[in-house]
Amino acid sequence: RFEKQKVLRMFMCNLAGNDPTRPSFFEMLAQQQMMPTFKPALKYVFSVIAQRNPGWDWFTRHNEEVFHAGLLLIENHYLKYYDGSFSENFYGLKRAKVTPDINANESGGMTTKDRYISLLLLVALPYAKQKLDQLYKNWHQNHQFQTFGSIAGGGGLQLSSFHTSNSTTTIQTEQRQRYINLLKRIFIAIYPYMNAIYEGLFFIYQLLYLYDKTNYYTPSLHIQQILMKRLSLRDM
Repeated sequence: RFEKQKVLRMFMCNLAGNDPTRPSFFEMLAQQQMMPTFKPALKYVFSVIAQRNPGWDWFTRHNEEVFHAGLLLIENHYLKYYDGSFSENFYGLKRAKVTPDINANESGGMTTKDRYISLLLLVALPYAKQKLDQLYKNWHQNHQFQTFGSIAGGGGLQLSSFHTSNSTTTIQTEQRQRYINLLKRIFIAIYPYMNAIYEGLFFIYQLLYLYDKTNYYTPSLHIQQILMKRLSLRDM
């Protein structure tokens, strides 16, 4: 019971805190999870429309690109006029650049460069991460399929697209294919570790933010030297 009371007090301190402009962990978590929920909804809408209008099938097949293109326009607008992303503004938050005296400006603290970098981190980075995850999944499955085919066929029949050489393939093409296959194997080997480091950094920062050990909710905000603040009456 004592531990439960201790955790509850910790959460309540995070909600209140010494700085009234500092968002709580729960506010940051809510705004972080807001935009990803729209993606499956958009994909479902496109799939339903495509069933009645085959011309919309392109949007279903490229829903990731359509979603992030729309997200780019929305986030650019909100960063430009509200100093925050759509979800941040929805929860009454804004971004403020840290000044040399370790304080954030009340408003207009972000420069044009800060907004462009924020736009890249909000849109381009998640898109690239999603594509790398999908690439790893596809290549890893193909690699496993090739390995299984090699064992089952005694190395005679290749069931994967990794091995494409045949009697008519030139030496240059074979060398190029072997080089590509080597890069794929290297990517398959190191990507899980890269992904673990990436996810681990975000988890550590969020944990430190929860315990009030840092004012930066993510490492990307730390790199930019940008703090999240609650909107003031003047900002609304």
